[in-house]
Amino acid sequence: MAVDIRHRSRERLRGELAEAAADFCAGHGFESVTAEEIAAQLGISKATFFRYFSSKEDAIIVGALAARPSLPDALRGLSLEPGTSAWVATRRAMDSTVHWARSHSTQLRSRMALITTTHSLRARLASDRLMDRTELTAALAERMTEERDALAVASAAIAAIDLGWRQWAADVEADLGTELDVSFELFTRLGEITTRS
Repeated sequence: MAVDIRHRSRERLRGELAEAAADFCAGHGFESVTAEEIAAQLGISKATFFRYFSSKEDAIIVGALAARPSLPDALRGLSLEPGTSAWVATRRAMDSTVHWARSHSTQLRSRMALITTTHSLRARLASDRLMDRTELTAALAERMTEERDALAVASAAIAAIDLGWRQWAADVEADLGTELDVSFELFTRLGEITTRS
């Protein structure tokens, strides 16, 4: 599917190209196509492709997640009672992402399934998660007294969110909100989980 690149802002165009690239790779297999083939499918040159993306992985991650609501912004926008658990607040802040995912579930699920089953894409996503953690830590720190506590909550929340996304992508019947609830609840019980003898 060629993308008409005239009269668009750079970021908007980048998002459109990324979404089309992600859909193409989800249908053909990420490892089976080259950047040149993706560019041809999008109706652009390979050079243009690399002006917008540093790699195939970059295009797929942007295409899968760039339009998702900002978790730090959602957290900042929450009206919270004094003493609300930062963990509970972070899960509540994910609700805007859950609503977004429900309205894009078919395409998003295929893109996330591609990411979770492709090593190089998982590695690229992990790199993005470091930035997500930094931004979430900053948003939490605005409401907490100890920065270390904010970092701990943000680190655990990013891991719980990843687990929720992974479970959701693997099961076409799954609901992202439910999977996040299960993941966040599991993380609250980590100290109770025992090993087999």
